[in-house]
Amino acid sequence: MYIASLHERYIKMSSDFFEAYTITKEELKVFTDGRDSYDLRELKDLEIISVKMRENALSCTLFQALAFESMMNYLGVRVIGASKFKEHYERLTPLNKLIVLYRIETGKDFPKDNELYKNIKSLISLRNELTHSKSKNFDYYNSDFEKHQKIHDYCDQNIIDKVEEIQNVCSRLQNKLNSKLENNWFNEYAQEKIYTSGNLVAFYK
Repeated sequence: MYIASLHERYIKMSSDFFEAYTITKEELKVFTDGRDSYDLRELKDLEIISVKMRENALSCTLFQALAFESMMNYLGVRVIGASKFKEHYERLTPLNKLIVLYRIETGKDFPKDNELYKNIKSLISLRNELTHSKSKNFDYYNSDFEKHQKIHDYCDQNIIDKVEEIQNVCSRLQNKLNSKLENNWFNEYAQEKIYTSGNLVAFYK
């Protein structure tokens, strides 16, 4: 039986966006270094760089979250089988899937006092903040707009503050599981590969 998973692809996409984020972050640093005023053209350029940096950080975060969810579903099918996983565990949150699957496979609790677990929780929190945002009416010409902008800026800044911590969560988790578990959960990657619509899809035997 082959189990399809896209988490490796999502990890790569997240890494690519993080690299783009670091480039635009450096561009912003160079652009603003020692500056306290800008002309109109410079302000426009500054806004373009800033928006690109924020969008790259956001995309990195979302694809890292997709990779984590995909990893947990892959592990669920591999550890306990497709039928049992779908019937009893599929509706668990990705974090609870990790906790349950780790317990089933090792007989031990997943360590919750280390940096990796904290980073996973931060990743999930950011993902939820982004995907479950609520729309709200506001008047462009009164203080509601300013309040809305502060919320928007807080969300962006929250991502930027944490993106460097969470950008490699899945790779670190994969390494941790491989080093701690007797049966390597990821050692059969790329047993067989096919191309579908130009995209590489890996299958696990």
